[in-house]
Order: sequence, then structure tokens, then C-alpha cells
Amino acid sequence: MQKITVENIDALKIGAGILGTGGGGDPYVGALIVKLQLEKYGPVNLINVDELTNGDVVVPVGFVGAPSVSIEQLESGDEFMYIFDEIQKYTGKRPTVIMPTEIGGANAFAPFYVAGKMGIPILDADSMGRAFPELQMVSFSLFDIAPQPAYLSDFKGNTAIIQARNNADNNLMIENLGRAITVSMGSNAALVLCTLTAKQAKKTMLPNTVSYAIEIGESVINARKTNQDPIKAIIEKTGGAIIGSGVIEDVDQKIESGFLRGTVTVVNGKNNETCSIEYQNENLVLKKNGNIVATTPDLIVIVDSQTGAPIITEALKYGLRVSILIIPCDDMWKTKEGLALVGPRYFGYDIDYKPFIPMITLERDQKEIL
Repeated sequence: MQKITVENIDALKIGAGILGTGGGGDPYVGALIVKLQLEKYGPVNLINVDELTNGDVVVPVGFVGAPSVSIEQLESGDEFMYIFDEIQKYTGKRPTVIMPTEIGGANAFAPFYVAGKMGIPILDADSMGRAFPELQMVSFSLFDIAPQPAYLSDFKGNTAIIQARNNADNNLMIENLGRAITVSMGSNAALVLCTLTAKQAKKTMLPNTVSYAIEIGESVINARKTNQDPIKAIIEKTGGAIIGSGVIEDVDQKIESGFLRGTVTVVNGKNNETCSIEYQNENLVLKKNGNIVATTPDLIVIVDSQTGAPIITEALKYGLRVSILIIPCDDMWKTKEGLALVGPRYFGYDIDYKPFIPMITLERDQKEIL
């Protein structure tokens, strides 16, 4: 067990932004809210999966909707308290351990919104190892643990419980119904997909992802302090690689069906390389000079070329100087079942997933990114 304090939050903000692959909400906003929570209620205990006990009720939490909406409609954490009241009515149980559904973006901070107030620990784990755009895209779906009943709430206390039945794919029905409800709530809602026993959490969760995000962020912060290359620090920590760099020349995006969908184009004037990334909240497919070089579920990450700060999809703007990184995903998503859930064909691309193998040197020509 370790204590998470205000001093850890800036590192978590960076690491979660990188693992968010452009989605999961703005970690900057989440970090500000959590700093206030920690100052008010004190440090939060972070426990690993081996510390769970048989009687624990583990609750994965997060926010769902279009990330661009969450910037204007800030969450408070009360949304989860409304949901916990409904869980108690529905199951007779209250959470004893809370955890992020996804470690990417602002959702890495979701448990911290209420853990201090409730006096319960946060589990050092999540169900993605990154961020994914749809509700059924969680690790426990691969272990025949249905992500239901699902609970949603908005900031006004409007709540909904979804129990999918009599459908060819009940997990997908959770996404369809949940997305429609989220849109009716203004495309921003708090979400709990289900409650888990300690045994289920130990079997299905990706362990140590909260502390891993903090470590990634710390590597970037330390590189900045010592005048080292922060992007090289990210690569060394994650086993990823740089695919390209340049200036954003075009961003074409819109909110559609509760998602932020779009394409960003990055051009390098020095070597005439063009990279384009298509996204649905999260970055899904990367093309370099028209050729596909990486796809989901590997992590396609856009960072500031100078600072290594992650850039979320709703913050993409013309003229930003960026670098594009690829980070290998967890092996769980490379299985047949994992790819059926989060691979490129699921998102409508007529291509097979090929695992990205880093073969690019860590050395960068600094003139190329200036």
C-alpha cells in the first residue's frame, strides 16, 4: 500500500494523458479537482490486487461521453455518490474499494473524486491499460463477466440502471443503451459498469496501472528538470517509439452519437512526411505517407515536441508542434477475443491488426522538431 498525495498528481496527470491515447477526458481538469479533494480530505491509500480481501466490493468508476463537453461541464464527484446510493438499493452493498475503469486521461482521477470523502482505498489497477471509447471495451468482458448492471448519473442526480437481456450481444447493448442515455444527459455522465468481488478483480484487472502512470509522468518531469529529452524518457519507460513529428496542419472533427470523431494531419516540412490519425475519442489508426503503420489496440499518442506533454483529441489545434509515439498495448488485447472487442475491424477498418514492434532509434534530430 502507498499513499497518494498532492505531490503525485502532476505526474499522474502526464502519465494518464499519455496512456489515454487522446481520450479519457482532459487530465488537466481532473488533476485540479483531485488536488482540491486531497487537500481537503488528505492522502488516499493505493492498494494492489493482492491486498484485496474476500469481502471487498470493488467498484470501477469513470466518466463517459464526449471529452469536449466535460471541459465546459465540470464533474464534482457527487455523480458517483448518486450511483452508490442506487447500487445499495439494488444490491444492498456499498463500495469498499474503488478503482478507475480506465487509466487513460481524466478517468484516471475519477476514483480520487470520492475515495477521500468516503475513506476507502483505490485499487492500483484498471480494466484497459489505456483508454477505449466504448463501454463494453473492458478486461472483464474477456472473462465472461458482463459489464452490467450498469449505472449512470449526471450532475443533477438523474440516474439510470441498465440490465441488458434477450440480445445477441448483451455487452454491446450496454454500449448502445448507455450511449443513448449519456447523450440525453448532455453527453457527459458518471458511470459504473458493475461491481466486482475481490476474486473477479484479481482475475480480470490489469494490475499496477495507476502507479505505472505516475512513473511515466515522473520520468517526464525528471527529464525536464535535468534538461534531458522528455520524449526519450517516455519511450524508455514504455517501450514505445517515435513514428513522426511536425506541425498540425489540419483538424477535422465533430461530436457524433456522443463521441468526438475526427482526423488530424501532421506535416513535417523538413522530410516531407505526412502523418494522419483517425480517432473516436481515442486515437485509432495512424497512417504515414498514406500507409497504415499502427492501429488500435496499440497506443497512438500525440505529445508536445518540446515538453512531452500529452495532447488530447479535443485540444488538437492548427500550428501545434507535435510528435507521434506508438506504445505497445497489453497482451490481453492481442488475443482473438481482445481484437474482436477493440481491434481495427471492430471500428469498421478493413485491416488486420499487426502488433507494433519498436525499431526506431531513441536519438532525435532536434532540428527536425523545431
